[in-house]
Parts: sequence; C-alpha cells; structure tokens
Amino acid sequence: MKVMRVSALLVGGIILCSMVGCSKTSGPLPPLATDQIVPEFQKAFARAKSAVKEMADKVVTEVQAKDFPMAYTDVQLISNSQDATKAQKVLAVRATQSIYQALTTAQSQGDQRAAAAVEMIKKYK
Repeated sequence: MKVMRVSALLVGGIILCSMVGCSKTSGPLPPLATDQIVPEFQKAFARAKSAVKEMADKVVTEVQAKDFPMAYTDVQLISNSQDATKAQKVLAVRATQSIYQALTTAQSQGDQRAAAAVEMIKKYK
C-alpha cells in the first residue's frame, strides 16, 4: 500500500518539479536547508487551508523525528495538493530536495529505510 502511495506521489512530484522548473526564474530552485524546513513550514503554512496545514504539520513532525522516508512522501502530497498555494508548493519542492539529500546521507550511513526510499525514488524518476 505504501509502495503505491510513494510511487503515485513520486510521479506527481516529478510532474510538479518539471512545471516549477519552467518558471521565469533562471536555474533550479535552491534546496531549503534541512534545519530550515521546520521554521519555514510553520511560517508558510500557519494560515493554510486545514488539509494542507495538517500535511505540513505532519512533515514538520517527521523532519523533527528525522523520519525522512515519510517526510519525503508527505512533502510530495503538499507539492501535488490543489489547495496549496504556489508559494507553498515551491517551498515543498525546495524541502523535497533537502529531504532527499538527508535520505542519501542516511543511506550512506547504513539506514535501511532510507536506502529503500532512495531506491524507490530512483526507480520512478
């Protein structure tokens, strides 16, 4: 069940990233530093619609717990949410980049959950 959820979110995230990449700004969006995800999400989603705010709160909790496999999946939900604003989606994409970096670091340190998540992400890229 989680595999289907992750794969569907990855496909949606790839589509969103490609759309955001076509914006008028030059170059790719810079990743959001991992230690900035929590405060930036708390600020950006403080007045968000309740469903989006719940997703953002979940990402905050997961990042604080260093549960990066779930944080990656849930930040994709925000990226694909019709209720999130463009600014919130851009922030989610930037957070996705840093969460992915955290996953690869955890993978290199022997974290099996992170390794499985990275392999799944690569499979659907």
